[in-house]
Amino acid sequence: MKYLGIYIDSRWSFTDHFAYVETKVAKVTRALGRLMPNLRGPGERKRQLFAGVVKSVLFYGAPVWSNAFQASKRAQRSLRRVQRTLAIRVISAYRTVLCDAASLLARIPPLFMVAAMRKRVFERSSDLKRRDDWTRGDAVEIRNAEHLILVRQWELYLQNPRLWGLRTLRAVGPKLDEWLARRWGSMGYHLS
Repeated sequence: MKYLGIYIDSRWSFTDHFAYVETKVAKVTRALGRLMPNLRGPGERKRQLFAGVVKSVLFYGAPVWSNAFQASKRAQRSLRRVQRTLAIRVISAYRTVLCDAASLLARIPPLFMVAAMRKRVFERSSDLKRRDDWTRGDAVEIRNAEHLILVRQWELYLQNPRLWGLRTLRAVGPKLDEWLARRWGSMGYHLS
């Protein structure tokens, strides 16, 4: 059953929803990818904008399906393929670049972490709204605090020696905060 854009099944496993999201995001990524060739295409900033469009499609309703996503390795694998394609498009890399390295260079955290962060933001904001104690400033503070938690979780994730693309992860990982906040330079086909 589709309700407000989210496919819900009787077991609340969201299997159909993840399959739907995978095909939809893959379609959007291919369409926008045709507009942005790796060579002589737009720069990283415009590609980040493109990634924002894809991520908004991807994370629609994340507070609802976040737990099911974290429990389903199959869903994580399928959406990881989409994340890899997206990250490769953002940094204009060759198609053989590994997912974790491409995601790090593109500054796109693992999807299961982002979904969990969005759920925590929603829950904390809802809790404040229920107590009639919510302001726009609180919402910004909650988002910033949860983003810091996400970055710390990502740092721990990147320290796993079993990840692929270890050279890239070791080069950028220790300076993750600086890498995520950088305003200079851009990734391109030859640099990635």
